[in-house]
Amino acid sequence: MKTKEWKVDFDKEPFLTILSLAKKRNIEIFLVGGYIRDKLIEMRNKEWKTKNISKPKDIDFAISHSPINFGKSVADALDGSFVVLDERTARVVLPGLLLDFSLIEESLEKDLERRDFTINSLAYDFEKNILVDLGFGLSDLDNCLIRSFEENLKKDPIRLLRAVRFASELSFEIEEKTKDYILKNARLIKDSASERIAYELFEILKNKDSSKFLKLSYNLDILSSIFPEIITLSSIEGRGYHHLDLLDHSFETVHQVEIIMENLPILFPKWNSPIKDYLYENISSDHPRYSLLKFIALFHDLGKPETIKEENGRLKFIGHERIGCEQTGRIGRRLKLSHKEISSAKRIVLNHMRVGTLIQGGVITKKAVFRLSKDLEDDIIMLLILSLADRYSAVGEATTDEDIQAHEDGIKVIFSFMLDIEEPIKPPKIINGLELMDRFNLPSSPLIGKLLSMVEEGWIDGKVKDKEDAFVFVENYLAKQNSSKI
Repeated sequence: MKTKEWKVDFDKEPFLTILSLAKKRNIEIFLVGGYIRDKLIEMRNKEWKTKNISKPKDIDFAISHSPINFGKSVADALDGSFVVLDERTARVVLPGLLLDFSLIEESLEKDLERRDFTINSLAYDFEKNILVDLGFGLSDLDNCLIRSFEENLKKDPIRLLRAVRFASELSFEIEEKTKDYILKNARLIKDSASERIAYELFEILKNKDSSKFLKLSYNLDILSSIFPEIITLSSIEGRGYHHLDLLDHSFETVHQVEIIMENLPILFPKWNSPIKDYLYENISSDHPRYSLLKFIALFHDLGKPETIKEENGRLKFIGHERIGCEQTGRIGRRLKLSHKEISSAKRIVLNHMRVGTLIQGGVITKKAVFRLSKDLEDDIIMLLILSLADRYSAVGEATTDEDIQAHEDGIKVIFSFMLDIEEPIKPPKIINGLELMDRFNLPSSPLIGKLLSMVEEGWIDGKVKDKEDAFVFVENYLAKQNSSKI
């Protein structure tokens, strides 16, 4: 075990209160784990601090005795919430801050040996102002390496995926022996709770180069152990419009989503701000929309292996959107994603071919965009970004520069209909269902919804401007329907 002097200013909260309480209770206390790791990286790389500034801080302490009582005292002193995680660990929750207090069971050295990776096995001794390192922690930080304590990975298999998450988050490499160990034991990841897998996966998806690390997790057999559905994608070769097999196409689509997000100001200067705000908004408690979009991009062609047919040398996948929609829904439920996330993922996969069909059809009308927007609701921007990423990811011999430019131009036309304030696409509420039922003596039925949609489309066409126009519009339609029955 090595030690090194480390001068860091802890003369601030919550450290002042914690150290004062520890001294009064004669508790030996050490700072351990990720906070030290991140602090050391910040001291070397100010840009990393800026990149991760929005993340809530998790500060871990190892203490000599009474973690539950001590945690309760800290919570009371700092006006925080108090949670008992287990018999040896207490948590204090403060705004943007989690404080964990764990019992040192045998010795500090034994405690550090139980940790997942060397870069997380550092401790700080407040009494002596020194860093404690089991041997590789500081050097692995210097060399940007993720190195495991091998047996500890097997004890908690979620750490197999966490190694990839840390590599993604910190822009580190996984040390070769650790890679070999993960590869040999990847199947164990299936023993981890679904919620923990989802957490690690979406932490990877939040990072800028997540496509690279998704592919790494596949090469380490982790991704295919979690999602065996993706294995058959690699068996479908690139042909025609596709230059990659379907699995690599899926990884490339995730990558293209990331490139589009980086280039929003260049691609869509007029709408950069609303698109960016939308993508960075959380769709669930801790998943921004862009992370869900990359999740969808990974699985958008999942239905193709079940629907593949060859006709005149061309591969066709008729109905793959529907099959993929159901498979994506099952994966979402397996990961215990929120209802909103599953619903959005299914809807986007089901409709991901519609944008291309609309663009290839020639003139894009306001009515067509309205119908698309109505069907997709608040998922339409994700659908448009996915469609463009999908197009950029397919540059086989049948693809021309004109094809790609036409798709890009078509996306811009759709955005102009949706986001230009001068001509909003969403019709005003001219009339409601109760008014239609009362005026035309109609019962409550699906017909009412159909009539309301027709009124909205009439407004888009300029045929309906107010309530009286709407009544005349509906009256004419009902009269035609009645005459056709005679």
